[in-house]
Amino acid sequence: MRVLHVTSTYPRAPGDATGPFLADLVAASRQAGLDVRVVAPHAPDVVAMEGVRRFRYGPARAEVLAYRGGLLSAARGRGALLVPPYMAAMSWAVASEARRWRPDIVHAHWWLPGGVAALAGARVGGRKGGPVPVIVTLHGSDVPVARRLRPLARRVAGRAAVVTAVSGALAAEASEILDLPVAVTAMPVVVTPRSPPSSPPARAGIVAVGRLMPEKGFDVLIDALRLAPMPLTIVGSGPLEAALREQAAGMDVRWTGTLARAALHDLLAGAAAVVVPSRREGLGLVAVEAILLGTPVIASFTGGLPEALGAYDAPRPSYGEVLDAPGGLLVPPDHVGALAAALARVPTLGSPGALAVAGAARHRPDAVAERHVALYRSVLDSTGGR
Repeated sequence: MRVLHVTSTYPRAPGDATGPFLADLVAASRQAGLDVRVVAPHAPDVVAMEGVRRFRYGPARAEVLAYRGGLLSAARGRGALLVPPYMAAMSWAVASEARRWRPDIVHAHWWLPGGVAALAGARVGGRKGGPVPVIVTLHGSDVPVARRLRPLARRVAGRAAVVTAVSGALAAEASEILDLPVAVTAMPVVVTPRSPPSSPPARAGIVAVGRLMPEKGFDVLIDALRLAPMPLTIVGSGPLEAALREQAAGMDVRWTGTLARAALHDLLAGAAAVVVPSRREGLGLVAVEAILLGTPVIASFTGGLPEALGAYDAPRPSYGEVLDAPGGLLVPPDHVGALAAALARVPTLGSPGALAVAGAARHRPDAVAERHVALYRSVLDSTGGR
């Protein structure tokens, strides 16, 4: 079976921290026997990778829409002029691959721009000469965009063979916006097995990981640390870095920038807790990684984070409440006092419970690939494909 992935972000080189879960999905799919290719945007610093086609949408110095925190945020101001050539180039690349390679399925990530371009480019090129069925997966940041652009989002979703989302909470929200069923397709998490220590590790400090953008809530975490001081390591980069550094001046905060996977996992495994203070989160893969590494998580009650912590049926915490979960603690998003109260409990937190660990295991690459293969087969069966 041939699957063409269409995405607005993908690792620019092996080991790059940009969209690694998509590269993990491709690798797991190949391991499961699928023939997989990828269409992704070009950028000045990308390197050639097997099966990845990078589309150009302008001179090298002008290719500034990709790998900068999302198309819409990068397209503000003068960047908006690049959106039409970007969309045209992405659609053309999908059409070219569809005609030449004849995929069975086109799998688009993020409905905008990926879903729009995939549906435009996959009109012809299937093995029988007709349209290629398109699956659209929502990853989180594109759902509020769908709410703002509901008519367009519904047209895209209505033309897709299947729409999926990366968590149950995100699927429920998207289903309400799009007015159609949305399935759940987990993304893979790759964690290197570690030998259990001979004695419990002496954990010190907390860790937060993510792009330094408003929706990730790092400003809330820094304010909470003023009420519950402890060492913090922040892993990531982004447009808010200078402002966050200024906010944290004089505090015990270490900044690492982005890290390779092995170094990141060493840091997560040795932390007293991993904190995910997001205002909004589609899934929260870093929480899954931490749980698989045996580290408790303090997270906002938003998106897929309650699921990641094993709190499947938990009620939303009331204002200022700290909610116990199998994987750690949950707090209302954007609430400094509640997060500070949760941080004060870090010394009492144990390893993630069995329910959280079992849920995290669903993100094993082989399990994720198996479910994707079943999804692709069901789409081909329903559309009369091979």
